[in-house]
Amino acid sequence: MCKVDYIGESEEALNKMGKQMIEISNPLSQLKFVFDKMFLPGLSSMIETARTLVAENDLLIGHFIHYPLQSVCETSGKPYITVSLNHGAIPTAYYPPVPFPNLGKFFNKLMWKLSEKW
Repeated sequence: MCKVDYIGESEEALNKMGKQMIEISNPLSQLKFVFDKMFLPGLSSMIETARTLVAENDLLIGHFIHYPLQSVCETSGKPYITVSLNHGAIPTAYYPPVPFPNLGKFFNKLMWKLSEKW
């Protein structure tokens, strides 16, 4: 299946990326880091793996950031269900971004907008 050799399988490489993630306090910035440093380098491999999964399964379930799987499902007509394991990375009026307090819908929306610039 999908290989991770593009980011390095060594403990040192993974520890370095883990430390960088911890230094980024904003959830949206963390998501961008994961996308740029871990996701995009393996895109070709993920598309190939998604095609295999679509060919072998009737229903696919994937993380919201894994758009290659969703795209392959859509083009093949296979049903796809998306999941998110961290609501804090999804802008909403109902919850503020970390580390802001919940001050209601208006301010939550404003804080999300401001955190995008952070």
